[in-house]
Amino acid sequence: MNGLEGKRVLLTGATGFLGGKLLERLCRINAVTGCLMRNNRNIALCVGAERLETTGCAADTIETICQFRPDVMIHCAGLVQTTHGPDDIDTMLQSNVQLAAALFEAGRQLGELRIVNLGTYLEYSSDGKIAPTSLYAASKRAVTELLNYYTHAVPTRAISIKPSVIYGAGDPRPRLLPSLAKAIANGQTLCLSEGLQKLDLIHIDDVVEALIQASVHLLSSESKTGHQEYFAVSGNRLSIRELAQKLEQIVGREADLHWGAHSYRPEEVMEPFSGGTPLPGWSPVVPLELGLAELVFQQGN
Repeated sequence: MNGLEGKRVLLTGATGFLGGKLLERLCRINAVTGCLMRNNRNIALCVGAERLETTGCAADTIETICQFRPDVMIHCAGLVQTTHGPDDIDTMLQSNVQLAAALFEAGRQLGELRIVNLGTYLEYSSDGKIAPTSLYAASKRAVTELLNYYTHAVPTRAISIKPSVIYGAGDPRPRLLPSLAKAIANGQTLCLSEGLQKLDLIHIDDVVEALIQASVHLLSSESKTGHQEYFAVSGNRLSIRELAQKLEQIVGREADLHWGAHSYRPEEVMEPFSGGTPLPGWSPVVPLELGLAELVFQQGN
């Protein structure tokens, strides 16, 4: 028997790239999974997963969670934007901060909080100091501080997993790496910045495994009260130019890439933080070359 079989797992973000992959894994291992989502989201879920609908207001969300009575929660939902405008603020804070606060408060109402929280390595500067690089990263940092508060308000067993740049085949998000892979796989022209900024890429399967292992740990007899923060990074930092070269090697031809056609974004992260303590017992297993090959194949078809 695996550590989550038969356990009641509440999942947020099940309609997203990471949450969807995690939901598939939870269903395969026979966890009793409830997917918290807005009641206007008409999206099919895995067979066996339960739809937990909420209007989005905190009180309704808390009531829905309390009725489900999870053994553990996995919080993957969030609005990921490295730049923002005035019209983005309400949605970002509601998605990234208010929802998290409702999850934590539901734990308080139930008398115990066990949760795996998804953070980001963008909360930190290249030398590991807390220095969010965007409103998104700052909102994720705010969630960390909220969770620290709830450790004093209710018996809490919590783990925050902070991944680097998550990638993998089937990513529907408009991100740089899938666009680069598509252009190279199909011989298309692509305009880019100078491409000297570095990324630490972590495969989605490795992040799913980290979230599963963290959840199992929180339900084990070895789990201790408090909030622990761990990182899910590969430690291999490559520039966009270096990634393009690897993709070209996989495809077997050079691409029509126009370097320097765009300026770097404001507050562009040139040297990301790739240190930090990994989750005990976890390490990435998907080789970068294999993950990139899968991505190129998918983008070329």
